[in-house]
Amino acid sequence: MAMHTVLNVANSGWYDANLYWDLGKSCGWDVRNIEWEFRGWVLPYIFSMCYQFGIRVGSEYLGYRILSSFCFAFTFTFSFAYVVKILEFDMSDVKTAYAGGVCGILFLIFFRGLIIYTLSDFYAFSLALLSIILLYRILHYDQKIYRKIFESFLLGLCLYATYNIRTIYQFLLIACVCVIVFWQLFQHKWQQLLMTTPTCFVGIFVCAIPQYIVNYNLQKVYSGRVLTGNLILSQFSWGIIAERYATYVGEASEYGMPGMWFTNSIGRAILDRAQVTEFTSFTQLIQLMLRNPLDFIGIYVRHFLNMFFPIYPEQYIENIHRDKSLLLVLFYTILFIAVFHFIKSFKLKDAKWVWFALIVLPCVCILPGAVEIRFFIALHFLIYIYAVAGVSELIKKFKIHKVQYIVTYLTGFLLYIAYVGLLLGTTKEGIATIHF
Repeated sequence: MAMHTVLNVANSGWYDANLYWDLGKSCGWDVRNIEWEFRGWVLPYIFSMCYQFGIRVGSEYLGYRILSSFCFAFTFTFSFAYVVKILEFDMSDVKTAYAGGVCGILFLIFFRGLIIYTLSDFYAFSLALLSIILLYRILHYDQKIYRKIFESFLLGLCLYATYNIRTIYQFLLIACVCVIVFWQLFQHKWQQLLMTTPTCFVGIFVCAIPQYIVNYNLQKVYSGRVLTGNLILSQFSWGIIAERYATYVGEASEYGMPGMWFTNSIGRAILDRAQVTEFTSFTQLIQLMLRNPLDFIGIYVRHFLNMFFPIYPEQYIENIHRDKSLLLVLFYTILFIAVFHFIKSFKLKDAKWVWFALIVLPCVCILPGAVEIRFFIALHFLIYIYAVAGVSELIKKFKIHKVQYIVTYLTGFLLYIAYVGLLLGTTKEGIATIHF
């Protein structure tokens, strides 16, 4: 809230963010007023309540600022503490509280645009974490069956709402349903299985009812799905020709178009050779992958690597030439500590990796698309946790092996900086550098 007050941004953002806010303004209290089924009903309806509160107190965005501040606080206190427990970090309650605060500050440094503007990513992520927490409680907590039933219903609501806000989370929905079924099945908890699984589906159905209304009102279709058409296939097409994507809103003389494409010449050559402009079926895509397996592996690995350069924290880029050096040095240092702690704590047979995988699953599933760094906030969230939790241990090791750690840090930093230079050199309508 302090950040909102200081920055005092007087708009909801551009493109997607502005679209969400306009859908909310027109929605009111009735989802039948939603004019486009492509974005789902959940977030526009929430923004509608924010807007109506704001205009009643004389400040259009005050309701949104309260919502974003509450979700931010909830994520880095309540949800953060549960994730620390689920992933078995050895931290006291006091240390967990401080760690959550530090990670929250880091998030604002690198991703404040997701809080400032009415974008969907942080709210989907926050609900996804809550879904995983509910699933963990259902499977691991010793509590009365009626509490498990109630939490299963909430799980269904949260899973569908997360998917409705960002459709890539449909894979998380499927994975969580599989986990709740098979985990209890293997543990022979028959009564609990018969109570919790149907209740979870009831929650999904209840949350989908407004989407049924929207879809029928606009398309005369009885479906609870978010009707995005061939968006997935389009994402696959764009992902082959783009190393990364961002949105530019500054002067046209600085960068020639709103879509800031980091181009992939190899991917373009593959599509040109196959005479494909856009995929019409998954079969066509799979055949192309089978003909060029190593090229596609390289493309998608680079997509992953490109998500480790959070150089435009506002998300909407007004100046591509702003100095990026401090952000790069800070994030590389955080990443170095996180990797150190991750390697040290990694044990292949730990059950916690199921929960780790659920958190990062949407990031993995979006890799073949036209990736934007905001799609990977779940991965960055985990990096912050591992870094903050690993600082003290790294300091102890550093005192014993100073030379080895300095050499490793500097070697990795040189590679990191070299790679970001290659990435910045692929922009289509204007070239940015690390320094201003």
